[in-house]
Amino acid sequence: MKKITFFLFLVLGLGATLLAQDSFTGRWVGTYGSGTNEGSSYYSFMFNADGSFQLYNNANQVIASGSYQANGNQFSATYTYNGGGSYSVGGTLESSNVMRGSWGSGTNTSGGGRWVMNRSGSMPVNMNAAPASNTSGLTGRWTGTYGSGSQEGSSYYSFMFNADGSFQLYSSAGQVIANGTYTGSPSQFSATYSYTTGGTYSVAGAVDGSGTLRGTWGSNTNTSGGGRWVMTGKPANSPLANNANLITKASTPGNPNVRSISNTGRPAKNINNVFPTNTNTAGPYLNTVKEIRLNDGRKISVQMNRNPSLGQDFVMNKNTTQQLPSEQKDGWTTEVKKVRITAESKSFMNASQNNSINIVPGAVYRFEDFVGGSLNEITGNRNPIRIYTDNTLKPGATGGVTINAPAAYEIYQGNGGQNIGAIRNSIYESSGGSNIIFQSFSSNSEAELTLKVTAGGSYGGFSANGSYNLAQNKNRVYLTIDAVKKMFTIKAEKPTNGFFASPDNTPNKVYVKEVDYGTRILANVEIILEDRKDIVNFKANYEGTFKADAGTEFINKTKVKNETVNAYIIGGPLNLTTISKDKLEEEIRTLLASCTFQHAQPISYRLGDMDGNTISTVSATDEITERISTPDNLQYRLSQVQVEIQTGEDNKDAKSQVSLGLYSGNGRILFEQGATNTASEFAANQPVSVGLVRHPHSVEDDLLMNNISQAGGLRLRFFFWPTQIVLGRDAWSIGEVKLKLFFVDQNGTPHPNPLLNGSRPITLKNTTGMLHDNPRVLECYLDGKFTPTTSTYRAN
Repeated sequence: MKKITFFLFLVLGLGATLLAQDSFTGRWVGTYGSGTNEGSSYYSFMFNADGSFQLYNNANQVIASGSYQANGNQFSATYTYNGGGSYSVGGTLESSNVMRGSWGSGTNTSGGGRWVMNRSGSMPVNMNAAPASNTSGLTGRWTGTYGSGSQEGSSYYSFMFNADGSFQLYSSAGQVIANGTYTGSPSQFSATYSYTTGGTYSVAGAVDGSGTLRGTWGSNTNTSGGGRWVMTGKPANSPLANNANLITKASTPGNPNVRSISNTGRPAKNINNVFPTNTNTAGPYLNTVKEIRLNDGRKISVQMNRNPSLGQDFVMNKNTTQQLPSEQKDGWTTEVKKVRITAESKSFMNASQNNSINIVPGAVYRFEDFVGGSLNEITGNRNPIRIYTDNTLKPGATGGVTINAPAAYEIYQGNGGQNIGAIRNSIYESSGGSNIIFQSFSSNSEAELTLKVTAGGSYGGFSANGSYNLAQNKNRVYLTIDAVKKMFTIKAEKPTNGFFASPDNTPNKVYVKEVDYGTRILANVEIILEDRKDIVNFKANYEGTFKADAGTEFINKTKVKNETVNAYIIGGPLNLTTISKDKLEEEIRTLLASCTFQHAQPISYRLGDMDGNTISTVSATDEITERISTPDNLQYRLSQVQVEIQTGEDNKDAKSQVSLGLYSGNGRILFEQGATNTASEFAANQPVSVGLVRHPHSVEDDLLMNNISQAGGLRLRFFFWPTQIVLGRDAWSIGEVKLKLFFVDQNGTPHPNPLLNGSRPITLKNTTGMLHDNPRVLECYLDGKFTPTTSTYRAN
């Protein structure tokens, strides 16, 4: 039965693979972005029927090549640029003409950003695509309404389809406010348009049996995700086209302040825009990017996201955009590359001693002003607001107060004494402040340090001054220690009738939703590294990441430039003090212990929109040139190998054996695991880990990383001995196979790359299949850069 099942599986699987590949075959065009954004940068794939894959630029030139695998409506691909550098993508078909996915570095199909594409010819995405040959059923002006989510709403919406494939969006005043192109058939279409004031959106729809045009809209090239719309007839016969009084207060996706018309024909409705708002008081939300200029001339671009799907409070990615020639001098090799850093955050850190009166729960600001550090509060005609705490209170105390005329000063220390101070004094002090959280990190640029210190929040009040030397000297590194003692939290409750008693049309308003009070200490330690082992160890532990410690163990073992370190304090009795590097953690803990509720200042906070929804910020830096130096003559040797195997639906019987061997590209054996050591069941749909040992005939030089690369990479070989079972020979289905490589230098220090020090496994390509009597062998290949290429099943 296992043989029959396998045969059917093989036939069906082959058919499904061919059908899946056929679903993708052809040219796709769209855009990509970083982080959670699908962005606006040109991106184009070519899927070929033979499994090969090309990447095109907007000049229609092939700039990268690779291969892809399809499974149902999903695919994954890895490609390498003509000038070097490998990336991977994964995606899902949402319809026959639309697919979305993510991209990442190396073999990671995620972690870099998101992308969206349309099949070439199905929709004009960054292309001047001509319309379908027959669109006569659409040509002309259509008028109707749109809404957000699943609602078709009541906001004015009007399209003009022209015979040449051009497309215009009209306001209710009859003015063209956006231009684009469309493609389709007599009964359905898709279009992308851009407002004259900026902002790109897309729509798709179809004509139903009654002649009504219905569809969806979304941001950028997404034809859905924003809301729904409906259009009835063409404007000559439409009452909506000529009677503005029948139209409620209107806005348009991406440009909500185009037109405002009073409603005298029917009761006003609560109109949801691109993001939900309270139309009485909220004012518009525009797709605005704020640029923050840094001291070194670079900038960070920050955008508000009102619908965050971020699971963590703060996520940061550093992506290499260009690898430049390395530099060699005085026994050092400097790797030079250009990087771009992106981050998304919904919980922000205060990095200024002067923000206690500005970052208060309930204060309202324009988003661009707040993140830029210009904390110009919007007071207007505010409704009263309640602020409160969830911390344990003193007996008989009240944990909330109402601010009748909300403004930052009144909330902070006015309102007749009913303010933040009153809440602070009502909290039982032992209910907070006992935990101290340390983290440490390194930064290679002012932009990276600023993002890490503020967690993508307000950039005002912090600068990388003399205490934060970031010069990229070849043997000096800069370790930032961030210590936080949280004491209590105060929150602001969204007023039932909104924040403002009368309309305020200031765009992009946000309010401080909740604030954590306590003490924060930032210290920057300049470390001189002279030992090769220390340099590599530092890069492996602190480069580009956060480490949950004070770094003292590392500092005490290495040479520090100065015996004392300047500490910047927020929420303490002093603003600045010096700490002995030999007792760094001890003195920080002592200092934090002396800080009380009365010293506490804002150390972290969260923001909300006018509907009370938590927002996040999406930040991106300019392209930054990084130089990371390492002493020459480091030789990395493969010291350990581990194979992780995911068994499929068919288990490996306990009496069946499998041997594993790892070979260099020139066929020399390096590591192995004998068949007798695998005589146990590999259960169906369960992972198993197999450690390999060094082969007794392996040669020391063959284990050196450079020699493995020059030999063409690695080959992992499985050989299967199936046992006799009732229905014939045993069969074993294999799903995903991962390889962990542990390279260390001559000092025993692990390689700094997580894929080469065993911290992260390398997922091999094309491993899904079945081993039994024939084929008995699975071979998986990695190239000289340790990038997986393919796998093959064969007889022996």
